[in-house]
Amino acid sequence: MQSHPAGAAGFRGALGTLDRPYAAPGDFVDVNVRPSLCDGTSPGVGSFPSDQEVTLLFTPSDGPRRVVVLTTAPCASLAGRLTTCEDTPGIASGGVACVQVNQPGDPIGVGVPVVDGVSHLRFRFPDTDALLPPAGDRRGFTGPVTIAVTTAGAALPCGLATSTCENSARALGLVACVDDLYDADGTCQPNRAQTFSHFLALPVPNDFQADCYSTNPPCTATASEVRFALDREGNLLFPVHWEGILPSQSPRPVPRLLRVTVRPPVPIAVPDRTFLSSFTPEGQPLPPIFEPQADPTLGAPGALNLFGTSDAPSTVLRIANRRGRCNGGAIDGSACYKTAQCPRAGPASTPASAEPTTGLACTAKKDCPGGSCGTLFDADDLAALATSGGPLVVRRVAPGAPGVCQAPPFNACSANVDCGADPCVSYAFQAQDPISLESVSNGSPDVLTITAPETLALVDRNGDDDFGDVALIVRNRATGETQPLGGPTGTSPFGLPQCGLDPAPEGRSLVQVPVPPFTTTALATEGDVVAFLESENGERLLRRERRHRFQRCDLARLHGARKRADGERHAAARRRPGASA
Repeated sequence: MQSHPAGAAGFRGALGTLDRPYAAPGDFVDVNVRPSLCDGTSPGVGSFPSDQEVTLLFTPSDGPRRVVVLTTAPCASLAGRLTTCEDTPGIASGGVACVQVNQPGDPIGVGVPVVDGVSHLRFRFPDTDALLPPAGDRRGFTGPVTIAVTTAGAALPCGLATSTCENSARALGLVACVDDLYDADGTCQPNRAQTFSHFLALPVPNDFQADCYSTNPPCTATASEVRFALDREGNLLFPVHWEGILPSQSPRPVPRLLRVTVRPPVPIAVPDRTFLSSFTPEGQPLPPIFEPQADPTLGAPGALNLFGTSDAPSTVLRIANRRGRCNGGAIDGSACYKTAQCPRAGPASTPASAEPTTGLACTAKKDCPGGSCGTLFDADDLAALATSGGPLVVRRVAPGAPGVCQAPPFNACSANVDCGADPCVSYAFQAQDPISLESVSNGSPDVLTITAPETLALVDRNGDDDFGDVALIVRNRATGETQPLGGPTGTSPFGLPQCGLDPAPEGRSLVQVPVPPFTTTALATEGDVVAFLESENGERLLRRERRHRFQRCDLARLHGARKRADGERHAAARRRPGASA
């Protein structure tokens, strides 16, 4: 079992600090208690796993709570305490379960690693699929969770079903208690964090290889659904495993282009990439992985189109629900979902997002008849689709529901008959070509500059009949459409015409510049202008091969000239009196 890395960023709660703001089934959650700092009421973590028990209260925004207790003791020895817990107000009938961990032959469920001389409690987040019928559908309890740690044998803290850690942790004598998450501001004040404000249970991560239909390989399209989680503020989280689509032939990260088209059961509007975020499985921010596209070729109203890249094995994507704008400061009026995005500005304002009250002040949805108060989608309507405290599920095929045809231009449909040879689906995921890592940060707000060795996808991008170039492809950032760069003109460095090259290639060959210990491309972008140094067209990996190519080209032209000359001589001979053919 790995120990919690020293110095790693933490997520502070009312009593204790976690190493992550969310967890999927099987993830380890590290609980660090610091009695000498903000956790003075805690007796501290015991030296052995059997010294404490972990109680998880799954707390959906509406409906009763469900409880899972993790203990090293036989669950039968907790029978009385489990019954008392189930009788507690706010707990669902039959909603209390016990899991005995650390049994012989089982993986470690609870451990007590020592980090910098301090005992931490580390537990494996349980898979609750079997507790939410039907078992085996990969759908377990999802959403806000309260984590409470007690000394072994103490009363279970099920009263937290109707209270909070801040109000009850001291009275209950808990070792640790985390529900709301606070800012890492150097204080012990309960200042709620703006991005992750409450610990969250994620669904089983989605396997993008099984979710995507194109390109095959690597896509298999064998999954029947995708699973999301909604946090307490209505933000949408999408955990993903990318391993199956990542190129494996390179020792360094190689991103792959991605495209997502989905027609969700509740309309979701994402005006720009401000509202899209990507995080590691431990909740640390990554560069934005997706951005919205206003694709003019799309025929389905209400569909969400995203374009981006992935180069990490696993991430959690987040669509912020709150739609605000910076009020004052250097970027007054810019889009935001939290005040921290507005340096030297006042608090983010939240204008209404729909008619007839667009632009009016509001603090809640009730203030906006027919609209939402500063939101990109109706989180309540989405939450209603997640029954029994499980995840929000979008099925690939939902007969009768509005969908898209699973092929460009992704026209609207409600049945397969609307799509000809293609199925009518709720989502169409694509894993496109591998690209170079620099493409993730290149480009401008207007264009995406995508560079990649042709060997990654074994595709000839510049029409020179080989895979030896580093090719540049330019796309419109808003629509994702490829921008034509035109075909090569003039003559080669050998004085020969450009022979055998595609007159309208998808990309152009770039010059690579060594910048020890790295290599970069001679490329610059500003606004909608892209400047680059082009390698000679027809470039091959070796000059010898390149020379042979031009020789072949010249010989072909010479052979053609000789044939024409021979033909003219024969024609002249036939025209002479007395000549025979």
